[in-house]
Amino acid sequence: MKGKKLQIKGIKPGKATITIKTKKGNTAKLTVNVQKGKVTTKKLKLSKSKVTLKKGKKATITITATPDAISTGEKIKVSSSNKKIATASFDKSTGEVTIAAKKKGKCKITVKAGKKKATIKVTVKK
Repeated sequence: MKGKKLQIKGIKPGKATITIKTKKGNTAKLTVNVQKGKVTTKKLKLSKSKVTLKKGKKATITITATPDAISTGEKIKVSSSNKKIATASFDKSTGEVTIAAKKKGKCKITVKAGKKKATIKVTVKK
């Protein structure tokens, strides 16, 4: 079944476990939670809320959105309060924000998904 897609349609609110079995006897299970109304981000968790870097260095922070972006369809966006001090970029394939230190100072990196947001305090030293 390599490269094939499985389409699942929610019929009514509740949980269901879907079991997929291959011809060779391997199995995989998937639990699906169907809810009424639009699925939105309920929580954003960061692996770190503060970072101290030297000028020219980078740091990586992992973001966990609950429910995930696939379920909600909400994109995760990042921004810097001062791009001259530090910039940020988000890699949706890894779920990581990379922060690049530009010059000495302090700023905040804001992570948003839907109506939820989280902040990373950044300090850049010489």
